[in-house]
Amino acid sequence: MKHTPGPWNKTEDKLTQQYYIARPYRESVLHIANVTKEDVGYGISEEEYHANASLIAAAPELLEACKDLAHQLAIFNKKFLHKNDKYSALQTGVVQSYNKAIKAIAKAEGKRKN
Repeated sequence: MKHTPGPWNKTEDKLTQQYYIARPYRESVLHIANVTKEDVGYGISEEEYHANASLIAAAPELLEACKDLAHQLAIFNKKFLHKNDKYSALQTGVVQSYNKAIKAIAKAEGKRKN
């Protein structure tokens, strides 16, 4: 599964009280998602409303950064950490971070549900 390439932008429509997440396309935009303000006060704060829109708009860049980081962690672990026992605590942290990144990437790419 492949997502719509970034960059994604957010535009707030104060009249309809929602953000539109879209990507520039030729002279127009491709609609990606809406983040509505209707749940503010019902479990979502005003701050979360704005933050959710920002997070969704940043998704393509976050996914790419996560993939790059996972790749670099794998190289770092293979070349430097596994050869030296004095870094075992650091290696444990690197491996845990790598595993979190791999799970997040799989979720973002639709390869795992949770």
